[in-house]
Amino acid sequence: MIKLFRKIRQNLLMENKTAQYFKYAVGEIILVVIGILIALQINNWNEYRKIETETYYLSKRLLDEVHKNIKSLENSFKEVESIKTATLTTLDLISDDFTTTNTSHLDSLIFTILVTPNNEFYTAVLNEALSTGKVSLFKNDSVKQTLYNIPTLIDKVKAAEKGIDLDINKNLVPFFYDNISLRAVDSKFSEYASKIGVSKLKPMDNRVILSNRKFENILDNKYYLSELLTGHYRNTKTEFLELKKKLEKEIGKQ
Repeated sequence: MIKLFRKIRQNLLMENKTAQYFKYAVGEIILVVIGILIALQINNWNEYRKIETETYYLSKRLLDEVHKNIKSLENSFKEVESIKTATLTTLDLISDDFTTTNTSHLDSLIFTILVTPNNEFYTAVLNEALSTGKVSLFKNDSVKQTLYNIPTLIDKVKAAEKGIDLDINKNLVPFFYDNISLRAVDSKFSEYASKIGVSKLKPMDNRVILSNRKFENILDNKYYLSELLTGHYRNTKTEFLELKKKLEKEIGKQ
């Protein structure tokens, strides 16, 4: 094709047809420009499809991760609700007259109150998207903002969980060490109950802590911290549910 164009130009020059030569040259330039524009358009379209495909698969991977996080938060929420219920029930038992309380019932409440909530977050895909800048693939600013918000919410959850863990280990556990028989609790409700066995020491009435004001204060603070954690779980789950809707919409565009 190039040889043909070159031959046509040479013939026009040899025949001294200057005007026709310039018209032909202009036409040839226009054809070249059109060819370049078409090539650029095809390249842009290919690049667009590449970005769309990459966005689609990133959305799918993020959505799978979101489903896991929602399920994990639901389980953790149930666990904290169980702890809060046990805490309130125990607070209701606080009294100078504790002898009417069933010992096994109290031990089961103690076992539950000792639990430290620890939600498992799945963030491998999210971290990858944030660290590599792939979040910018999304044209929807709302999707990007939600992805940027989630790490902060996770940090708040972890901080609240750490607060409960510190309170248990600094206040509740030391108090139990001094005032009750933890073996009596574990021998009934722990997964290692059969191995731990019952104590051969003089029996200890764990119910005496129900008339202890320090224990009442520890329980009160435990409930307060658990309520704060519940709020963080709820806010984080809400954000994940919003992200789920947005990602499903992005996937539906493909």
